[in-house]
Amino acid sequence: MMEKRIRIGEQIAKKRNGKGLTIRELGERAGVDWSKISKIENGKANIGIDTLIKLCESLDCEITLNERVND
Repeated sequence: MMEKRIRIGEQIAKKRNGKGLTIRELGERAGVDWSKISKIENGKANIGIDTLIKLCESLDCEITLNERVND
C-alpha cells in the first residue's frame, strides 16, 4: 500500500513540475493546503479521492487505473 502512495505522490510532483508550478501555486489552484500537497508528494500522507480529483483537475490530467477490479 505504501508503495502505491509513494507512486501517486511522485506522479503528482512530476505533473506539477512539468507545469512549472510550486507546491503553493498548486495548492491555491486546487484549494488544498500546500503542506498537505507536500506530504502527499513525499508519500507521507493518505490522499482522499476528493483531494486527488481537485489536484488532477488543477493539473489538467486524468486519473487512470492500471488494474481491473473483479466482480
